[in-house]
Amino acid sequence: MDNHLKLRGTFSSSLRNNPIWEVLGPILMASAGSIEEVSRPQVNDFNFTQEDDNQPLQLLLLTPSSLEAYQKRSLILRLREFAASDSSSCPRKAIAFLLSEEAFWSASEKYSLNGLLALQVLLFESLAVPLPVITIADAPSFLASVQEYMSNLENIPVTSSTLGQSLALLAQATSEYPNALPEQATNILSDLFPSFRALSKATRTVDGQQLLEDYFGGEKAEKIVRFWQEDLLKE
Repeated sequence: MDNHLKLRGTFSSSLRNNPIWEVLGPILMASAGSIEEVSRPQVNDFNFTQEDDNQPLQLLLLTPSSLEAYQKRSLILRLREFAASDSSSCPRKAIAFLLSEEAFWSASEKYSLNGLLALQVLLFESLAVPLPVITIADAPSFLASVQEYMSNLENIPVTSSTLGQSLALLAQATSEYPNALPEQATNILSDLFPSFRALSKATRTVDGQQLLEDYFGGEKAEKIVRFWQEDLLKE
């Protein structure tokens, strides 16, 4: 383990059944003595503490493959179970999102932010209070990224799921990606819909689609609706 890392913790043995184990497993096994494997059933994938901070952090590990359409239903159930799990002994929770599922020698920054955007939207759609997301470039960066996050963490703030506080993410809600919605459009959407869930539902109804068309015109409204109908976000 890197001498500069001060993490202590455990990981679930169920990770061995995850395809990401091929690249992440060697990193964890090289940290034997500091990061231990546990075989008992648990909702989270990791439980970390720092040497100078006894308050643990629970992590759920996700990758772009976790967001495949055929896994969406089971992923939502897992997210809700993780968010609702007992917080009395571990109030700090977060999602660790690995942008690249390839080994460091082949990844070479070949990753897209599409998966991260899809995850953020899914969290806003599925949870009353979205969980924080730790964005990690690749497997070799995993432990260092977690430690950096924990070092900068005093208390995970309770975040609001209102669209008004998520304009940067809302601006990406168009099939014109990577072109974002203009500021005026995002402000209108945040006024019309109180949450991502409300916007998502509206795009699936005739009345909701008509409302978007009234405010944005047919072409722009269609692109907003199409965003929510992309395969990555379908049930």
